[in-house]
Amino acid sequence: MTNKLVLGIAGYTKSGKTTLSNRLSDILDCHIQELSDFITAEAGTKSIEKASLLKRQRALFGDNILSKKVIANFSDDHKIEIIAGLRSYEDYKYLKEECPNFVSVFIHITHETVISRNAVKHKELTPNFLKSLRILEDEQGIKDIALNANFIIVNDDDYPLAFEEQVCGLKDQINAIIESV
Repeated sequence: MTNKLVLGIAGYTKSGKTTLSNRLSDILDCHIQELSDFITAEAGTKSIEKASLLKRQRALFGDNILSKKVIANFSDDHKIEIIAGLRSYEDYKYLKEECPNFVSVFIHITHETVISRNAVKHKELTPNFLKSLRILEDEQGIKDIALNANFIIVNDDDYPLAFEEQVCGLKDQINAIIESV
């Protein structure tokens, strides 16, 4: 168990989890861990291999294996841990149980924005693939994380300034939480 402030950043593919984590790291003293890095380190960058490895690890070690790895990798040098890429409700529940100062942030994004962002960066992913990916993420419990999130940020392409305003508001809320801990 840890007394650190632990921020779990959740959201659908292309919602801006890494962007938000980096922005918060720029303005707060944070250590960032990307959940996907634990899988990429073992399986490489191909989505099929990563999904297969994660499925095997969850079958062998439990559905919360990534959150266990994250907690084991907490930094002693920072007061705040950011966990980017939280998508499994089991990982969410485990972090909430093990970290008394756990705060979750869900980044909302429309499916249209996901398709738009993908078209710019990864043209090989079709809209149908992205739709099936969203269904898979829903099955893993991302909607449950959204329903239980302490904060929700909207990050649609139509409102880029609103995202920055929300980040500033979130920073103020986090500072208030730090003062009360």
